[in-house]
Amino acid sequence: MEKFIPPRKGRSHVLRVIREVLFFEPKRRGTNLVNALEFMARVTAHRAITVVVSDFITPDAAGTLSKVTQTRLRMLNRKHDVVAVQITDRHELELPALGRLVLEDAETGEILEVNTGSASSRTAFALRQQKQFGDLARQFRSSGIDSIQLRTNEAYGATLGRFFETREKRRLHG
Repeated sequence: MEKFIPPRKGRSHVLRVIREVLFFEPKRRGTNLVNALEFMARVTAHRAITVVVSDFITPDAAGTLSKVTQTRLRMLNRKHDVVAVQITDRHELELPALGRLVLEDAETGEILEVNTGSASSRTAFALRQQKQFGDLARQFRSSGIDSIQLRTNEAYGATLGRFFETREKRRLHG
């Protein structure tokens, strides 16, 4: 765990968390969502709203949550109110027609060559990604976890506002 900010109430704390997220410089490469979820379950004694911000892309799960990750999320959601915020880049959903690309995984350093010149390959990729994102949303729902998907190329303020407004109405009427 590189950075932990103990939970607090209030607007100034929310602003501090946002500032820390925006300006944090990691010392290591890679992430481990399971370790982060286990850490959160250990260190937070009182019920809290727990926001998990991730792309939820795990190398072992082929676009869905691994069984271990889903189990940890469910366990955390029993103790806390978990909200999954999935950050997605548009190129994770559809590939541009640029021909051959050499890509490097930012977390693992793995190099991959992809031919984006074929329309049928791009369509197959988009359909596969759409299915995986749908499967992930179903996993969150089946675990009783509220989730929201934010895109890196879109403004997030209105989307977050609608999400929390809808969530609050559901909580008050449910």
